[in-house]
Amino acid sequence: MSQKTSFNLEALEALEQEEEKKSKDNKYGSILCVDDEPSNLSALKNFLEDEFEVYLAESASQAMKILDGKKVDVIITDQRMPEKLGTEFLNDLIEKDITNNARIILTGYADVDVLVECINKGLIDRYLLKPWKPDELKATVRQALEKIKTQRTLKKLLPDKVIEKLYPEGWTDVDAGYGKEIQASVLFTDIRKFTALTEEMKVTDTFKLISSFFDHIAPLVKSYHGFIDKYLGDGIMAIFDDEESSPTKCIQCAIEMAKETVAYNKKHRSGPAPAFRKDKSPRKPLNIGMGIHYGKLVLGTVGFDDRIDVTVLGDTANTAARIQNLTSYFDVSIILSDEVVQYLDKDIKKRYLGKIQLKGKTQKIKLWEIFEVDNEDLIKQKEDAMEKYLEAVKEYEDGDAEKAKELFQKLYQKYPQDTVIKYFATSSAKRPPHLFSRKEDV
Repeated sequence: MSQKTSFNLEALEALEQEEEKKSKDNKYGSILCVDDEPSNLSALKNFLEDEFEVYLAESASQAMKILDGKKVDVIITDQRMPEKLGTEFLNDLIEKDITNNARIILTGYADVDVLVECINKGLIDRYLLKPWKPDELKATVRQALEKIKTQRTLKKLLPDKVIEKLYPEGWTDVDAGYGKEIQASVLFTDIRKFTALTEEMKVTDTFKLISSFFDHIAPLVKSYHGFIDKYLGDGIMAIFDDEESSPTKCIQCAIEMAKETVAYNKKHRSGPAPAFRKDKSPRKPLNIGMGIHYGKLVLGTVGFDDRIDVTVLGDTANTAARIQNLTSYFDVSIILSDEVVQYLDKDIKKRYLGKIQLKGKTQKIKLWEIFEVDNEDLIKQKEDAMEKYLEAVKEYEDGDAEKAKELFQKLYQKYPQDTVIKYFATSSAKRPPHLFSRKEDV
């Protein structure tokens, strides 16, 4: 074979692969057909593949293997199969939490009563009697696809965990004014000095930056069994409500967010200066502050008939927001309340900040810094300074501001990179930083 012929064949194969990829990308949706009769599978494939991406399985176990590696929109299964019934197979999917799809059963007349009951229980969406009519099958699949795509869109606006809490028996409509008390951890995040960071950027570029960053940190909330209550411009409010484990999961999520921010900066914020920056200064890294508090909340719906939102209300959320504000004062990544610190793994590096009176509060609360994610040198400095640092904090709490100031200034001379020590050392001795006056409320 000549070199030219070989090149042409390779080019043709590449073109065919590209066309196949485009064809798949343009499909209306993906379908998994499960039937123990190869002829039935062949008929389904021939009829559906022009409009949908079709996968075939001759048994429930084979279908499970396909679902392990592929996202499928609709499952069409025969009811009567040797290995197990179609309804048993679909029930297995629910037990494995493979539910983000529509489910259709093909059956004979004898199974109709059973299938109607399955529809009422939410196990299947539709059933079709054999022999199925081609036009009816395709119309049923289209309807199922529209339904599952609508459900997926709604879940992005109303997370599963919210639906489970507010509507444990299922829901068909949402009204304003319905709420339920929960015990949960609240995590507030915020990109510090974001306005200054983006003041020379186009609005569209700012939006792209926020979207890119959230793509990296927001999925961590779900991976630690929380849900995002709302996006707050350059911040996130997340809720963790798995009863006793929620503070632990919330802390772990915050630590991973801080680590992911470091990774994001290395990958996306370490390049040359963007064209719009007049002074040609390099990209500035993103720094986030996070505040965590644990307590009672009301999860519910607010608004009116034309515009309803789901949110949490209560002092716990307000306190978490105030705690997050403190991260910019102390220039640290994570601050949490005493209600949360008791759930902290003993190996996680933490430091007591003192009793602080937050804005709008009459009582001071104990707060802690997590410095687990600091660089190694700073971690060592904070550990080395811990004994003298805690002595200085105690002097403040005992009311001897002058003595505390003196101790912090000595520490600052030795550990100038420690931003908490710097804050205490450079604040007014007459007004300790954790006894904020109304004028200096945090």
